[in-house]
Amino acid sequence: AFESGSKAALKASLTKAAKIAAKKAGKKLGPAAWLSTMLDVGGNDWHVSMKKAEQTGQLLADLILRADGRRRYALFGHSLGARVIYHALRALAAAKPKHPRVQEVHLLGGAVDSSADSWKGLPAAVRGEIYNYHSENDMVLQYLYKPGTFFMSEPCGRTPIRLRSKKIVNVDVSELVSGH
Repeated sequence: AFESGSKAALKASLTKAAKIAAKKAGKKLGPAAWLSTMLDVGGNDWHVSMKKAEQTGQLLADLILRADGRRRYALFGHSLGARVIYHALRALAAAKPKHPRVQEVHLLGGAVDSSADSWKGLPAAVRGEIYNYHSENDMVLQYLYKPGTFFMSEPCGRTPIRLRSKKIVNVDVSELVSGH
């Protein structure tokens, strides 16, 4: 059910972006037109989903912090699910628990910024490692994530997380994964 829902969301986002592009195609695309197009695309379903993933991550962190302190968690997330985990780790790192409750993290095709600054401090929220499985063949992240962030962010689902940390393990799966 989730897969068909994500396909529907992808189709709706692409359709909306195509309509916006077609409407503006007759105009000369100067800087003002590009900005207007990006603002229109920014209101698309993909961008809204990215914001909801942030909120869900904060809720996940709250649940982890409220749970029995003896429990350990392995978190797995694909695409926006990886974004949920990222925001949960941000909230957990900010809470500075004495003993991290997240044992390990697995991000697959993550719709999350890969810059070192974005990941600074987050490994402290995890006891073990953060595994980032990325593929340069992921065109969904190429064509939805990047415009959704106004081309100011490179998703970790396409590239390694650039923070140098013993806890971050980048795994290039481009030879195995041909899409999203």
